[in-house]
Amino acid sequence: MIGVLQLFGVGLLVAWLGVVLYTAWSLGRVPRYTYGSAVARGRPGDPGELDRPTSYESFVVDGCACWSIEGDDPSGVVVVMVHGWSRSRIAALVRFEALRGVVSRVVAIDLPGHGESEGRCELGAGEWRVVRRVIEVVVADAGSPVLLHGWSMGAGVALEAAGRVDAGMVLGVVAEAPYAMPMTPARNVMQGMGVPWRLTLRPALFLCGLTRAKGPFWRGFDRRVLAERVDVPLLVVHGDADEICPVSDGRAIAAAAPRGELVEIEGGTHDGLWIDEESRERMASALRGFLRTIAP
Repeated sequence: MIGVLQLFGVGLLVAWLGVVLYTAWSLGRVPRYTYGSAVARGRPGDPGELDRPTSYESFVVDGCACWSIEGDDPSGVVVVMVHGWSRSRIAALVRFEALRGVVSRVVAIDLPGHGESEGRCELGAGEWRVVRRVIEVVVADAGSPVLLHGWSMGAGVALEAAGRVDAGMVLGVVAEAPYAMPMTPARNVMQGMGVPWRLTLRPALFLCGLTRAKGPFWRGFDRRVLAERVDVPLLVVHGDADEICPVSDGRAIAAAAPRGELVEIEGGTHDGLWIDEESRERMASALRGFLRTIAP
């Protein structure tokens, strides 16, 4: 009997380890959202397919695919957009449409391991390096500072990048539906899918951290601490019904920033801010208002 119990225990341990390893692998190997993915959903796959097609150029920075999309206001701000986990630069198109009348250009990035870019997903731990490099390229080309706009995982990446570029390169930051620590969205996504997480997610994140820039305990990741170091205006926009990244995280991030402000979208969910018509209008209004306050 003891032997059977030992064998059973070993089997449980192996099964648990297998689930932990699979969870860690799944977090870092995101599904690619590409042109074909957008077309299959009946959505524009590039700026030339918008209802009002616009001129754009494609370029690559450190293996990451980017678009430079022409806005309607030549004297307007240049915006660098950073997408969230499992998304791509295609998600910037709906945001560009809301801002095209008040910006000169939008630069949208496919982060490593996403869309058409090389590399692997760093889960928000190291992507700031690519964003910083893009900012340097864009600022050198435009001759003026940029606005950083990131959502979900990309919001935290934008916050970290803003604190690591040379002074004067960034006018302000928009953090849309941010989260403070990686455990929060990962847990909520798994809960929403009905996948068990209590015994496997934390060790999976431990493993992910071992191979990423923040280490096994994700030191230096906390977006509240990063916000404290952002010395330019920060706008946090968050739906109060966000089921993935709770609005309490957005409030804490805005409160931590020296020049932070928070706009809560009533009834806004994580993926619905730009889908629901009322939420979309409030999002567009908040972003355009922020742009007016920081315009040089």
